[in-house]
Amino acid sequence: AVQPHAFVIVMRGENLEVTQVSANFSALGYELKELCNMDLQQIVGEASLKKLKKTFMAYAAYKPMTSIPIEMGKGSHRKTFTGLFHIRGEWSFLELEPHVFSDLDMHT
Repeated sequence: AVQPHAFVIVMRGENLEVTQVSANFSALGYELKELCNMDLQQIVGEASLKKLKKTFMAYAAYKPMTSIPIEMGKGSHRKTFTGLFHIRGEWSFLELEPHVFSDLDMHT
C-alpha cells in the first residue's frame, strides 16, 4: 500500500510508458485516466527526467535506493518530491514522497 502522502508511478519498457499510478495522483491536478500510456517525461518534465537518467536510472537495477528531487504536478498543484527509482525486469517504479529541503539541495 502507498502511504497517503506518497505517490507511485509504474512504467513499462525503455520509453518508460506509464501503465499505472497510485489513486492519489488526482491531488496533483491530474485525471487518473489521462496518465496511463503517457511517457514519464510528460508527468515529471524534461528537467526531472534528465536528472533521473543522469543520476541513477542506469544503475537502478543494482542500486535502487538512490533518491533525487523531482518536480511534478499541474499548475498550482506542482510540488517537489523525493523520487526513488527501481527496475525489475521490464518494469520500472518511481516512488515519490514530499521533498524536505536542506542546505544540501543548494549544492546539487
